[in-house]
Amino acid sequence: MRIDYPELAEVPEFKDLSSSELKFVWYISNRTSPIISMDKADRWQSAAKLAFGENAISARKELRDIIEGKMPDNIKDAVRVMASYNPHIRLRAKFMAEYSFDQIQSLLYVPDEQLILMDGDMKKKYTDFVLNANKELPKLVSIIEQGYGVTLKNKKKEEQTYKTLKMSDLTDDLE
Repeated sequence: MRIDYPELAEVPEFKDLSSSELKFVWYISNRTSPIISMDKADRWQSAAKLAFGENAISARKELRDIIEGKMPDNIKDAVRVMASYNPHIRLRAKFMAEYSFDQIQSLLYVPDEQLILMDGDMKKKYTDFVLNANKELPKLVSIIEQGYGVTLKNKKKEEQTYKTLKMSDLTDDLE
């Protein structure tokens, strides 16, 4: 997941999770998870099997505890953050960034015949555009490659929060 979504490495709640733990969190709380519509108990069990494997579950008590709803705080926190993600909006934003890149690219390519016909003022404007595009290009490429991270705002500073599911939809134990 961290290869496909490198911005996840910047989210504090995901940094210390193993790859399997991050997959588990994604399966139980991301709205694009193939098992998101299952009831809680079935979703937890399926997520654990998919993320950790059945052999690991039978061998590790902490995984059996998670299936029973006894999640460690770091998993609970990660579930809350993952539930706040809106993958559809993030994908649309990525497409917009790619479209912007394509538009800038098409505007940068001016045939020599047209450059020759430009007056001094037009050449200056075009040169300014090229320089500005080159300056902004690394940011745009970063957005396209790195995606869009989600930041939860501190409730004391701002009342705006991002949430896609009610926490009771995920687990009563997290509340």
